[in-house]
Amino acid sequence: MVFDTDREKLEMLRDTFSPRSPYHLKFYMPMAVTMAEMNRSESELHSGLISLTDEKAICYTDTIRKAILEERAQLDPERGMMIRYGKDDSLNAKVLSYQFDAEAREGKLWGIAECELKEPLNGGEMNQLTNHIIVQVTADFGFLFEQRKLETAGGNSIHAAFRSFDRSWTLQTEQERFAPAVLPESCYSILPSTGEIMCIKRGENCYYPCDWEEGEESRNRMFV
Repeated sequence: MVFDTDREKLEMLRDTFSPRSPYHLKFYMPMAVTMAEMNRSESELHSGLISLTDEKAICYTDTIRKAILEERAQLDPERGMMIRYGKDDSLNAKVLSYQFDAEAREGKLWGIAECELKEPLNGGEMNQLTNHIIVQVTADFGFLFEQRKLETAGGNSIHAAFRSFDRSWTLQTEQERFAPAVLPESCYSILPSTGEIMCIKRGENCYYPCDWEEGEESRNRMFV
């Protein structure tokens, strides 16, 4: 591909690497599933719930997802759980919607809060969003959902909770949960004092000159 100007090349690169809009953000949380055997009285069922292993819990992913979608059908179709946020602030403006779901991944059943954003969140807004999701999981949507008895094809009933009721429970983004960030071996930046391109290597408290120096800061920045 031939470019007439550097500006055309830069615009092509921006189009290639610009994120999708709206932005998508997924939070993951470990779910807990309990089962009550059939042919018992209600009092025995309540006291005899059995916690399922991860291997057994993921067998009921479809049953749990179906129940979650039924609950979601009662919410605002456009904003989902954000309709319950109730504040007129920057978070409310940036988050178009979020919905709960469930997914089997890496041998475990996960609860999901899937969000659509108008634009990325800053650190404070991210904290606000995670706090709101946790409240919904523990005291609103999730609390009511875990009380619901879900009938299985085998004749038993299960209860599914978006929280695992132990200290290991966390709410994390998909990146944090499954692909923790690793610094690259090296990267490029601009030396503030001169505008030259510099190479920074992981673990080294210094920088190196770059062979691709353009001799002009604006061109260097385009390269970086």
